[in-house]
Amino acid sequence: RQIVLALVILLIFGILCQSASAKDKYIWPLKKRFGLSGTFGEYRSTRLHTGIDLKTATVTGLSVRAVADGVIYRLSVNYRGYGRALYIRHADGLISVYGHLESFENHKLGLENIVAKKRKETGERYPGNIFINVPVKRGQIVAFSGESGFGLPHLHFELRRGESTPINPLSILEQTDVSKPVIKRLILRPVGPDSLIDGGHDDVEIRLKKPKSEKTYTAKEIPTITGEFVVLANAYDTVAAGNQCSVHKLELFADGELVYSISLDELDYSGSSGRGGLLFDNRYAYFSPPSYVYQLHNRYAADIPWEDSAVNRGILNFSEMPGKHKLTVKVWDDAGASATAEIDVVAGEQVLQKKKPPTLLKASENESMPLIQVWDDFAEVWLPVDKGAGPNPAETVQFFADGLGGGNIRLNLLEKGPDYISAALAANGTLRGRISLSIARTNESGALEWKSVPSDLYIIPKEGGVIEANDLRAEFPEGALYEDQLFQVVNAPSKEVSGVPAVGGLVKKVLPEGIPLEKDVVVSFECPTDLPARDVARCGLYEYNAKRSEWKYRGNERIGERSVGYGVRYLSTFGLLVDRVPPVIRLQIPTGSKPLKKHGNRLVVSITDIGSGIDYRTVVATIDGIVIDAEYDPDRKLLKGSFDLQNPTGRHRLLINASDRAGNPATPLDVTFR
Repeated sequence: RQIVLALVILLIFGILCQSASAKDKYIWPLKKRFGLSGTFGEYRSTRLHTGIDLKTATVTGLSVRAVADGVIYRLSVNYRGYGRALYIRHADGLISVYGHLESFENHKLGLENIVAKKRKETGERYPGNIFINVPVKRGQIVAFSGESGFGLPHLHFELRRGESTPINPLSILEQTDVSKPVIKRLILRPVGPDSLIDGGHDDVEIRLKKPKSEKTYTAKEIPTITGEFVVLANAYDTVAAGNQCSVHKLELFADGELVYSISLDELDYSGSSGRGGLLFDNRYAYFSPPSYVYQLHNRYAADIPWEDSAVNRGILNFSEMPGKHKLTVKVWDDAGASATAEIDVVAGEQVLQKKKPPTLLKASENESMPLIQVWDDFAEVWLPVDKGAGPNPAETVQFFADGLGGGNIRLNLLEKGPDYISAALAANGTLRGRISLSIARTNESGALEWKSVPSDLYIIPKEGGVIEANDLRAEFPEGALYEDQLFQVVNAPSKEVSGVPAVGGLVKKVLPEGIPLEKDVVVSFECPTDLPARDVARCGLYEYNAKRSEWKYRGNERIGERSVGYGVRYLSTFGLLVDRVPPVIRLQIPTGSKPLKKHGNRLVVSITDIGSGIDYRTVVATIDGIVIDAEYDPDRKLLKGSFDLQNPTGRHRLLINASDRAGNPATPLDVTFR
């Protein structure tokens, strides 16, 4: 025992010394600090943020330093993503990454010359990875900050252990954050049809407040809970810069006992960094404006690196302990500051609050379909019971669900009325495919009378499957789902964009929204037969954001001759839209008020599109027939560059062409300067 204890002490001492040594060795990549706009592990729609974002005071061209001695072994030049990025391998095995750069250092390191050579060899403006071997010293300037790739001016910085394991840079870099995290609300979610919160199956949001004289966030509401439930927490940290950024660690306690704990220390590019839906809830979490809603449970029993401890996967159940209980959530930021929230809940028996189906949810536009409401892990289905003489339907009706392949299960009734009944259907491994619902009723003579109707409800197993419902098709490859899952496809309202209409009203919502996916699911629509071929070519899959009333173009892969779709990592509201509006090109600089110079003329051109967005490969600017070195920024929607003139006297023709991703060409900008 003494030997083991000594080894443990030595190991801990070694780790602490290594960490302290790293803090002394590594410096910040920007000499002047303007604060952070993003932290490690933040929500990025389908993935997690694998580094930190450093503010650059909304400007570009700041000197970027090597954070430690090392070797620049890779440059990367891409249109989106990190844009221009630089990679340094350090002696301790860590790799530092610097993204969204404006340019690489060329005066001493010759890095821009290397890029120019690669461009000439490949004929590509964005040649991707360029592998080199250039030694650099700690503090040496290696690049200049910019806004290439995705986003406005900032510097994305990463530290990786090897090529595939990003670690939290704030565990090594010295910090100055003195702000405390904020806990905005807790969300309680029932698990399964036998669980209720305040008489229903829906999420219950608990808004939190912290009186000035108190240190703990509290709430007045005391919800009543029956059965299993889970907790979600909406929290963020201002990082002393006025931003809403991700926190570092969260813990959930029930009556003082630790139930679930997570900390964002490292990720894995081969898996966990793309599993944002397992950490954040896609229905509540947003990237812009930021909203971080953490799932303080592991619903799918997934192997995830941020989970430190879990009792029953974080699923709570007070059924054996009726009465009042206290839930506590503690949150820490990367600098070690913390915040605490406490709420009370009451465990006890309760009855589902009954509502007639038409007032409970919107009826399907197809009146032949049964009424269905889908939650994460089950669906409640309603069927009418014919009125007439005979025994009470509540006593004589049996409810069944049938799936493809002959599966059949009897359902337990949830609600019983004089003219309708409802039951809960869960994905328990028995049924798959499209589900039919059946009622068997005993008539006056004692014989069973059957009534069966198809539904728009599907059960897709982990092994994969296809939804073909309500004009939408979703193809799930094997392993895309973490468990068998119920889905329903319903019509969805949306705001129409002038010139980019939804074809035939094809706007569909897949319920439940936001279910995380391990692999892309191809969602597609079949173009109507009366849609002209030219419009078929301009169709694309768009996702609708109801909170913003905005459409986002996803893609336009041709799944079949007239089928258009794209792969997605979570299910939401999708539409088949046809983009008939060409881009618009407007010249900003030069203005024509001054004559052009022989050298160093600036070019700034606005190129906007309201549908599918600009295809950067089609953007070409020439002066007197010579191609101008210019780059299109999709975030600012600006083409920027500079050009020289072979002969400054006489007339000069500036010509700019561009098309959108639907193939619509803009009216060329054709201007003559004297």
